[in-house]
Amino acid sequence: MTNTTLQCAQCAKPLDKLDSICIACEAAETAAKAQRGKVGKYNCPKCTLKFDRPDSKLTPEAVPWHRIHPEKPCCPHCGTFIRSKYTKLNLVVGWLIVPLIVAREWFGFSSPMVYAISMAIVAFCFAWWGVAAWRLHNDENAYVED
Repeated sequence: MTNTTLQCAQCAKPLDKLDSICIACEAAETAAKAQRGKVGKYNCPKCTLKFDRPDSKLTPEAVPWHRIHPEKPCCPHCGTFIRSKYTKLNLVVGWLIVPLIVAREWFGFSSPMVYAISMAIVAFCFAWWGVAAWRLHNDENAYVED
């Protein structure tokens, strides 16, 4: 056996035994993990750590390659399946204005009352879509456990 001391592969500090863990590197890794969990836009409903964008995982995981299995969003920290609280239907309602405008142009509604009603519906759809989009992008707790 040689007289050389065991060293950490990352920081080159001496180690006691062959299977021991470097305390300095362990503390730095733990601090980095804790910091990663504090920054982000959304909260995980299970582990309460923050993330910017959910990961995706195949469901179910153990399936033969020839079978179709979809991906579902999951927390990047704990892997819990999550879904958005806000349905995409709220955002789709905003697109109802397109057929309304097209129908008005094609059929040539020239009555001021019909024009006023169609513009009121357009304003309502824009407001509905704006609120739904704002909620979806600004709510910390936009994801719930699936």
